[in-house]
Order: sequence, then structure tokens, then C-alpha cells
Amino acid sequence: MCRICRRRKRKTEDNSRALSLHCQWRLPPGFIDLVRSPDIEAARLGLQFIELVLRGMPNGEGPKLVEGEDGIDAMERFQFHENEELRVIANSLADKYFGEDYGINE
Repeated sequence: MCRICRRRKRKTEDNSRALSLHCQWRLPPGFIDLVRSPDIEAARLGLQFIELVLRGMPNGEGPKLVEGEDGIDAMERFQFHENEELRVIANSLADKYFGEDYGINE
């Protein structure tokens, strides 16, 4: 159960459904800005949220949402970043969800 649903005392069986309802098919404002933050912990939190969106949105909508909010550009700043953990997270997300074949079938 997600934190928002728990606060409202609603139950949900499917976290991706809850995520899509709360996001209303848009990313909440500010999460991409977290990825761009100079604060390492904030950037890590933003990347973790992007990962949840990429993984959790039904019907492959996650990559489209992230791309629509310039999330790919935000993640690219970590391509050669000095912080290895953030570099690995961002590069693995970009490779997995936005690799060579992304958008070919559209």
C-alpha cells in the first residue's frame, strides 16, 4: 500500500494502479528537478522515483512519462558523474528503458 493511500485509509491491490492514479498520467511536479539537484541525496531520491515510474506504470507508459518531462536529459547529467552509485543507477535506467530500440514501434 502506498503512503498516500495509507494516509487516506484506502486499500490498493496493485501498486502500479495506485501510482498511475496519483500521477494522473503525469509526473508530480518537482521530481525531475530533484534529479537535477546539486544535493546528492535529493538526486538519488529523484532517480529512485523515476525508477518506480519506469517500472510501475502499466502498458509501458513509464518511459513516455519520463521522456515527456525531460527525465532523460536529467539522467544524462550522471553519465560521467563522479558519484559512482548515481552514475550506475542513471546509466542502467537509461540503458534498460531508453536503449537503442526505444520508440521504434511507435
